[in-house]
Amino acid sequence: MVVELKIGNAKDCEISQIVSLVAEINSNPKSRCLQVDVEQESILAEFKELDAPLSEVFLVARQGQEIVGALGLDLDREGECVWLLGPFSHTSTINEALLSAAYKSLPDWVKKLRQYFDERSVKLIELHENHWFRTTSLNYQYKAQAADFTASLDEATSFIEGKEEEAFRKLHELHFPQTWLSASAILERNGKDIAVFVTKEKEELSGYVCASIHPTNIEGTVEYVAVKESFRSKGLGGKLINRALYWLFIERKVKSVQLVVEAQKKGAHRLYERCGFNLDTVGIAMSLDKEVTRALETEWHVHSALGKILQSKGIRLVADCSW
Repeated sequence: MVVELKIGNAKDCEISQIVSLVAEINSNPKSRCLQVDVEQESILAEFKELDAPLSEVFLVARQGQEIVGALGLDLDREGECVWLLGPFSHTSTINEALLSAAYKSLPDWVKKLRQYFDERSVKLIELHENHWFRTTSLNYQYKAQAADFTASLDEATSFIEGKEEEAFRKLHELHFPQTWLSASAILERNGKDIAVFVTKEKEELSGYVCASIHPTNIEGTVEYVAVKESFRSKGLGGKLINRALYWLFIERKVKSVQLVVEAQKKGAHRLYERCGFNLDTVGIAMSLDKEVTRALETEWHVHSALGKILQSKGIRLVADCSW
């Protein structure tokens, strides 16, 4: 008996089924995409925050009426980049089919693809390595809890003002030149789901911290911290982090706060631990640069070969998808 596996665009009405499947798969560290939460409520909020309807940014794999796999795109047009959300399924074969189908239907403006996995997701990491992805960094993901926060408001930090924005732009671009959130994007959202706090020395901006709130208002993130080199070793980093935590825990009432730091930045690890953060997860960041490799152009040939492999296992692959 041949089972037909159909891959195509998701339907907006299928969001509950997709969220349920993603939550089930992502709850296992061995199949966890760190770009997506593990709780259904948070996943639903994240998907509703995407820049396009579900039908335009998600592929699903169907066997009959059942959704057995899903893969989404988080589009960053400004950075000409796409973060892959997934693939999510119980089998490596379906994950491979989803990834291959995604390549075929990528928008023309995409120059780079990015992924972020729990280091224990060995099979998913290997799958992406086989599809030309390369590891770009090993990251430590820390968490702090509201119940443990005891710091008071430090008057040495303040909410960024208009006259400080240009100095903030320069410092952000210097320290985070290829990050997913540009200075312009941060300032556009500042005062909404993002807050930027600064320290000054004689009216000169000496450092800043950027914090954000998850759409569910349950969790926050310290996105960026930077201090000018000439002002370091004065405790400004700790003051900035505590100001971000005060805003998140006391003013916005979130329950937990996370941040991500590259593994080799040992000094930053010690700073975050002094501020009440504990190591939660080790993540593997991966990237595929379309300008450097012809992987995307040749990938559909791999997909065609995959169809033959599936057929040998009693599965017929039908792909009809576009973004």
